[in-house]
Amino acid sequence: MAEPSYQFPQVTVKYINWLIEQAPSESQEWISKLRQVIHQQQKELRVYFLTVDALEEQYQQERQSYDQLSRRLKQELSEHDALAQEQEQQHKHDGQLLDFLEQQLVYWRTHATQRRDKKAKREQQYHQAYFFPVVNSHYQKKYIEARDKNNQVEQQVSDLHHAMDSVKIRLKQHRQAMAAGLKYRHALVERQQQLEVDKNDLQQLMVEMKQAQSFWCQFDIQHIQPYLGLLLHVDQEYNANDSSSFSDDRWTRIRQSTMDYEQAQKHGLLQHWNPHRSRNIHFMCTQCHEINNYWPSLEKQTTQLLCKPCYHYMNAQRSVKEATTPTPNSDIQSQPLSSPQPKSQKKPLLSTLSSSSSVFMPSLFTSTTKSAHILMNDCKPFVKKMKSALALNYKLDLLAHHPLLVSRYLYRSLLS
Repeated sequence: MAEPSYQFPQVTVKYINWLIEQAPSESQEWISKLRQVIHQQQKELRVYFLTVDALEEQYQQERQSYDQLSRRLKQELSEHDALAQEQEQQHKHDGQLLDFLEQQLVYWRTHATQRRDKKAKREQQYHQAYFFPVVNSHYQKKYIEARDKNNQVEQQVSDLHHAMDSVKIRLKQHRQAMAAGLKYRHALVERQQQLEVDKNDLQQLMVEMKQAQSFWCQFDIQHIQPYLGLLLHVDQEYNANDSSSFSDDRWTRIRQSTMDYEQAQKHGLLQHWNPHRSRNIHFMCTQCHEINNYWPSLEKQTTQLLCKPCYHYMNAQRSVKEATTPTPNSDIQSQPLSSPQPKSQKKPLLSTLSSSSSVFMPSLFTSTTKSAHILMNDCKPFVKKMKSALALNYKLDLLAHHPLLVSRYLYRSLLS
């Protein structure tokens, strides 16, 4: 027998053409493998749908935080503008005050020059009349009066200089504060613009994810499920040894369905969404709370988004827990037989339950066109009754081996 040219099944027209040329027994085996591959793709799509929903929930929270931050930035910007306007008014007022003080300084400098000249004149007159007792006291008064007035004017000029220096210091502080305020406002505006860009990118990413989710959901309904049904029917014909009825028309249908499947899958990977080539994907791991920039792993029981280290760690922990957790049957077998089981308590037999419930359980190997989901829904009542019977058997076994009931059974056996 020649070696197959395909090591793994592929949903391609080339693979179907190669499959047609194989013997019926080999074709059946490869069709079964192809069904397994498509089932695996279907499972990956279901995980992808759950991952998109979990990402959308995180992105909704992130968008709400963006909205809150945007409102806070807008409020802070308005408060800063109000403060900047107040500083500008103070700067304008101090500038006007400085102009007024400069005008006053010019006036008082002129007046101080006059007072200084007057003082010098009175001082000269006083020195000239110093040796004349009659006029000495008169010029002494004049000199003292001119000296006091000159001192007052000089003090006024000094106060004006001090006031002008204070105003100049305030003006310098205002200019520095206004420059820092402009720089801070520019930073606020840039942050607000970047926030809007991030918000728009996040919104665009959410739209692309929802469009991709819608496309792959339609792909599951329109391509995967019908294709699985067609392959299941083919597999059932092989199992029924009815390969003679497997005509060229059936192969034509399979080839056409494969072509549609292949084209739709390529279109989805190129145009809509490919998780391995997705950009701007980011998420927060629900375990370590780290932000990661790649496609997340999904914890299927709780639908939590996990990073790769946390995902591997949780899988290892679950494997250890499953390996160390004893099953109810192993607990029953490990208990010692301390007393005989009373005849009045009889275990419900699983064989009787399964035979009575066989009406509700469709056979998975019969010729049926139902999909896997309908079969699982039909099996739910049987599985539920089976679990109830196992739980009841476990409880009865525990009662039979309860230490408080041993003496009663022994007492009855002795009486009998």
